[in-house]
Amino acid sequence: MYRNHILYLAEKYQTVVIIGETGCGKSTQIPQRNDRAMIRQICNVKPEDVATTRSNELLTLLGLEDLNLILKERRLRWYGHVERSSGAIKTALDMQVTGSRGKGRPRMTWKQVTERDRKDWKLSTTDPHDRNTWRSGVRSAMRAASQLPGRGSTDVDVAPVPAR
Repeated sequence: MYRNHILYLAEKYQTVVIIGETGCGKSTQIPQRNDRAMIRQICNVKPEDVATTRSNELLTLLGLEDLNLILKERRLRWYGHVERSSGAIKTALDMQVTGSRGKGRPRMTWKQVTERDRKDWKLSTTDPHDRNTWRSGVRSAMRAASQLPGRGSTDVDVAPVPAR
């Protein structure tokens, strides 16, 4: 809905602050859209070819990781830091909020998202309190996720960028 406006502001100003409710996509969907648009521009994909050109093929061609994988890896690394912490961030993570919730399905909390990520990457048995084991587990899970079908090397022909 506001995509064109956000893209305009991102081109015009050095910094853009996006405010929205929790779970509205401001930290995942908007950066991913911008990431994919920049990759298409780098690879010189014409607007009429966008529907037939897969983003994963362009990512592989450029040797880049999918933004969702990078976000998941960073979230899991931060989760390990929070679990090892004894300060305010650990207290906030374990805090129980009282009161009634609004209508509809409740949004996933950060803790629920990280638990889902741990399950997806089979890190449920890895102890986040052991820093070296946790870091190596997250790294190896990231490498394994990067090698999933559709992320391997492909032969993609991309038109060369014309000289300007």
